[in-house]
Amino acid sequence: MSNTTHVGYLHLALDFHNLSMLSGNTSQHIIPRTYLHLHAIELAIKSYLLLHCPENQVIEGYLKSFGHNLNKAWWTSKEYGIEDLPLAEDTEEIILQSNKLYGNKRFEYFEKGIMQFPQPKLIADVSSQLINALDIHYRQLHAKNRKEDVSHHMNAPSTSVNDLVE
Repeated sequence: MSNTTHVGYLHLALDFHNLSMLSGNTSQHIIPRTYLHLHAIELAIKSYLLLHCPENQVIEGYLKSFGHNLNKAWWTSKEYGIEDLPLAEDTEEIILQSNKLYGNKRFEYFEKGIMQFPQPKLIADVSSQLINALDIHYRQLHAKNRKEDVSHHMNAPSTSVNDLVE
């Protein structure tokens, strides 16, 4: 499957999410696991944005314009209705708070002091819920599009070979 489709991006998000879960729900490796969950969130949001990419945009440039800024990606995805998906009430708050570290590369370039971010369990939950909600949404869109295609073909005027010959 191509990673340049909205479904491909969602698959990558799921891969990062699942990788973070391999070490279990222990307190070990909390920073790398949280980073993987946040990257999964970034890819999931970008998958939604890719589905709604304006036709006049080059896909790669469009997605790169968000960088790793979860806030910018989230706010733009809200313009396309992502908040209508069945997500927890605190999803937006957790994403916006997490961006203070993730968007500024604080997981990669450490500074003195304590890293403050939402509880890792909450970030993992947002990652899981967002991926699941998008998966369901994409499946529903696919089923609707298939139904419309079948309906279109069934309602199309029938053409016989005799009609094509003058």
